[in-house]
Formats: sequence, structure tokens, C-alpha cells
Amino acid sequence: MIMDHYFINEHTIALLPAKQIEYQTTVIETNNILRINKTPLQIIKDACISNWSSYEGRRRAVIHHTKYKHKVPIPIHIEKQICAFPTHSPTHFDCKWIFSNHILQLKKCTTSCRSVVEFTNNRQLKVNVSPYILEKQFQRSLSCMTYMSNSLKTSYETTLNKTPESVR
Repeated sequence: MIMDHYFINEHTIALLPAKQIEYQTTVIETNNILRINKTPLQIIKDACISNWSSYEGRRRAVIHHTKYKHKVPIPIHIEKQICAFPTHSPTHFDCKWIFSNHILQLKKCTTSCRSVVEFTNNRQLKVNVSPYILEKQFQRSLSCMTYMSNSLKTSYETTLNKTPESVR
């Protein structure tokens, strides 16, 4: 079955561009594979809007706070620790979006691809990106989520400290 919409959630592992006429993205979830009639980037942008931001806004915020300029990780849902990183430029046709919270390990590929991502559900994904670049993207994603989580916590604590006792 091909779906018109997809909502990124805690079970989303990767968004893969599909080279099919009928659909544009293969979504890998922890226990499911779905086919969606939107591009991976459209799904990422829709997820940002659903979480009260825009893709461009999230991207600009990550660049501002981290100084990452290329292949920027995109936090989808900060509280749920959902963050995706692109394997290529987000507009590149072969760009896959990988969700860092599901990565078990990254390995060098011994066959035709360059790297293999092994996920926590034991599923593997071959990626034509060097292991070094993939590791760098993964670390950027983790750093981004840590930075954002800490910023939210600090902001919440500051707000709580400014709130009058009678309101708390």
C-alpha cells in the first residue's frame, strides 16, 4: 500500500529515496516498511511544521548554534530525541535521512557500498558514503540534540525561577 502522508515518530529509522514511479520514499520503521508518495525532504519539512517550526528555521537554528553548515542534522522532536541527518545534500536525489536514536553502530562495508548502518532492531542499511563522513554526521546529530536538550532545560529552569511562588 502506498500512503500520501507520513508522520515521523519514535519508530522512524530512515527515509530512503525510492526510484519508483508509484512512490517517492521508502520509510523504514522499527517493525515496518512503508511507501510514501512524498520525497524524503518533503516528509522532513512536514514533520518540522507539525512540531511548530519550519525546516528552514530548524536548519538556521542548528547552523547558528553549532556552526555546522553542510548536511545539517534536523531536530524533528526535541523532547522525544528525534533527530535526522542527511547522507548527502538534502536536495540530492540519493540523500537518505537517518534517525540517530536508532543507530547501534556504523561499519565499513566489505562489498560494493562504502558503509553500513546497523540499527537497534538489527536491520542494516548500506550507504554509499565514507565511514568517516557517516560517523561525523552521526556525532553532529548527537551533539545537536544534546545542545538543544540542555538549552530547553536551562530555559525551563530560568522560567520556573522567574515564576512567582503562588503560580507554581
